[in-house]
Amino acid sequence: MASLEKTTALLNKLIGENQQSLNSGIQGFNDLGPAVDELRRTLLTLRGAMSRLEENPSALLRGRERTKEFTPK
Repeated sequence: MASLEKTTALLNKLIGENQQSLNSGIQGFNDLGPAVDELRRTLLTLRGAMSRLEENPSALLRGRERTKEFTPK
């Protein structure tokens, strides 16, 4: 039981000494939420752009109009 009390006292002391750092770290985690949301939106936009590029690669050079394929007569 004495060991548990010593450990509890040590933990309380460490937390007390580092309370400011712990609070800053928690605030930092809260700030990550909007950054992760923005990253998710950016990745969705890039995924859409890559899909359009795969569907019509010539659009990168010629604009959005599809290039007509040559069909010999």
